[in-house]
Amino acid sequence: MHRLNDIKYRILATGKTEEKREILDRLKKLWMDTFEDSKAYVELVYDTSLGESIIVLCESKGGDLISSLLALPYTFRDSSGAIQTTGWYLCGLATVKEQRGRGIMGTMMSMAEKEILRAGGGFAFLIPADSRLELYYHRKGYLKGAHRTKIRIPKISIEDCPAARSFNNRTRYMGVPNAYQLDRIKWSEMEAEQQESLISFLVHQERIEANAKISEVLSLEHTRSDFETILRENEISGGEVLLLRKTGHNSPDKKSEYPNFAAVALTFPQSDENGKRTIEIRKISGEIADTLKLLLLISMDNRIDLYVDPWREKLIEAIKDNFSSKGGYDDTTSELESVSERYIMVKDILGEPEEDTDKKTEHTQELPESEISIFLSSHAKNLKYPIFRKGGESVSKRHFEKSGEIVVLDANKITADLLLD
Repeated sequence: MHRLNDIKYRILATGKTEEKREILDRLKKLWMDTFEDSKAYVELVYDTSLGESIIVLCESKGGDLISSLLALPYTFRDSSGAIQTTGWYLCGLATVKEQRGRGIMGTMMSMAEKEILRAGGGFAFLIPADSRLELYYHRKGYLKGAHRTKIRIPKISIEDCPAARSFNNRTRYMGVPNAYQLDRIKWSEMEAEQQESLISFLVHQERIEANAKISEVLSLEHTRSDFETILRENEISGGEVLLLRKTGHNSPDKKSEYPNFAAVALTFPQSDENGKRTIEIRKISGEIADTLKLLLLISMDNRIDLYVDPWREKLIEAIKDNFSSKGGYDDTTSELESVSERYIMVKDILGEPEEDTDKKTEHTQELPESEISIFLSSHAKNLKYPIFRKGGESVSKRHFEKSGEIVVLDANKITADLLLD
């Protein structure tokens, strides 16, 4: 074990691509050793974001890599587009096993937050894998913000659900003959034109969803490059793309950017402790009616775990109406079930640093709900400096020089859908 005075810290800021490449192999190895992710996945994370990322690392004086973290910038905006800021996602927080518990990662997180502030970032956020990590990050000043709900939809049969009886063929068609077609496909198997059409469809649907939510919600805005990375990661992780296509008289003008896409789901096959097959859906896009058709097709052969943002209330209500006994189930054990929530944790990087409470809090202590609010100028299109409040008390007002109306946004309404995690 290296003594603390025998280690050194480094920050590789945005743009320092060549310096990052020099240590890239060591960074990837530490990530794979810590999280047991595949080489293909780790290479995708680093190679697609190297230039714009911030990397913080800790090394021994002899050059051994001890710890590292990666920070990636994402654009967040409200439904009107009047409020826009950058949130930095902290991921790949890894320390070699024999050096853990010595405060190294806490030091590195503080360094990353200061660098994010220098880069004009609005806030830092992360997604803990479990409650133990939630508590650890809370001690570092991170508060529970938005969450995603996991909804479990049971496997059904035509006999269970009257709505399913309209299917002419259980695997390909629904409604009137040849009206819809379900395709299972991998990203790498698509023609280039089809890949571009799929990305255009996802971008278009995200804009529709963003414009439909209440104005106070800040949501992550993906670029075309982001979606390509997401689709590649989906395949690397063993997932498939399920495409519900409109065919026949239902098909729109073929000159459209996405001529016959009705709904799209990014799926991952899973098995629970009893060996039951479950399809995990991390992203589903399409009009509500088409989304329900796609979910119904999938649920005829598989149980579904669907991750959805809580502000998508109309979709959630439609799922309840169509996939519970309320929607026609005869078997009362086939009720829709909301099984868990996964929190995004947000930190006020503009406020004064808080005292680290690692030694004062028991692991069994419940985390408080977020009391953080973000003050943003409604006149600042490219706002760099949001101001945060905790428990009603303003923490920091430095950097805030813009005049005009102030919009108050609840951190529980920040969404970060579909991050590489």
